[in-house]
Amino acid sequence: MRSCGTGDGASLAVTIYASELPPNTTSNIAGGEWFPFGVFDFGKQSSEFTNQFLQATEFSYLRYQTLLGPRYGVRWLRNYFLSHQAPSDDGLGGTIPPFLPELRDLSESEHPFSGSASTET
Repeated sequence: MRSCGTGDGASLAVTIYASELPPNTTSNIAGGEWFPFGVFDFGKQSSEFTNQFLQATEFSYLRYQTLLGPRYGVRWLRNYFLSHQAPSDDGLGGTIPPFLPELRDLSESEHPFSGSASTET
């Protein structure tokens, strides 16, 4: 039995039944991506919220590192962000890049996306 938040501060008791557990499930091979963005309106957050957000970001980033490998199916994959403009600040004064250790801007000769600026993570 687990507790599940409803988004309005209440919680419900939830029981999950499964005939199989990972790695014998389809969700063991489902895809997902971790990236701390889009969870609030930049510029409207309080300093307390920003501190809590960054603590949660660091906690989840470090936790996922403990899950890397075949047992949980967590692995690093390259991502590319395309734009016709140079990338801008993360909105938090450059605090997210430590959680994206391979983040860098690519020159046009380093990517196949003609006419676009590209950032690799």
